[in-house]
Amino acid sequence: MGFKRVHIASVDVTKCYDNIRSNKILEIVQKILSSDIYHIHGFTVISSAPWIKGSCKLMSKFASRVFTSKDTPVSFQEFAKIKASTIRPGSVIVDINYVKDVRRVDLLDLLRTHIFNNIVKMNCRYYRQTNGIPQGSKLSSFLCCCYLGAFENNCLGPSMATESSRAHASGNENCAGFRNRRSRSYGKSNGVGRVGRV
Repeated sequence: MGFKRVHIASVDVTKCYDNIRSNKILEIVQKILSSDIYHIHGFTVISSAPWIKGSCKLMSKFASRVFTSKDTPVSFQEFAKIKASTIRPGSVIVDINYVKDVRRVDLLDLLRTHIFNNIVKMNCRYYRQTNGIPQGSKLSSFLCCCYLGAFENNCLGPSMATESSRAHASGNENCAGFRNRRSRSYGKSNGVGRVGRV
């Protein structure tokens, strides 16, 4: 029994955050935020300090769950049972009765401010960032994932599907390898320039 050839591609995007088009990422998030109102329910997770073995010191972390009016209502007790499987054993989930409604337009205004009005300090002088998304922001990794996901779905996906169909029709068994080589060429030869055209 012969072994099938496997191709593995490792791709990195140079200066990814700096080359993300600000207007495009805002457009992508506008499509993701489909509900007019988002309900935020805050809670606290209390657990022992993980870095001290056998420690009795407790630490608390604020967290939240977000849902819309279209989502199936779930009580906090039911939610806590589901959440318990994803946190440290022995932790306690406390309902702090924090409830807030946020409008879609307010979220987009906040995101627009976050992207287009980021201030950077260099050599005791302040500059407003004009390209890309803020470095060091907790939100930037999520924005980057959304941006690259849209690139994959809208640019890589259709082209790979087309080539896959042609290869399959011609009886080519190296279809998967061809797709991997294509992905590698996007990341290696074209790099950020292609990502900029999401």
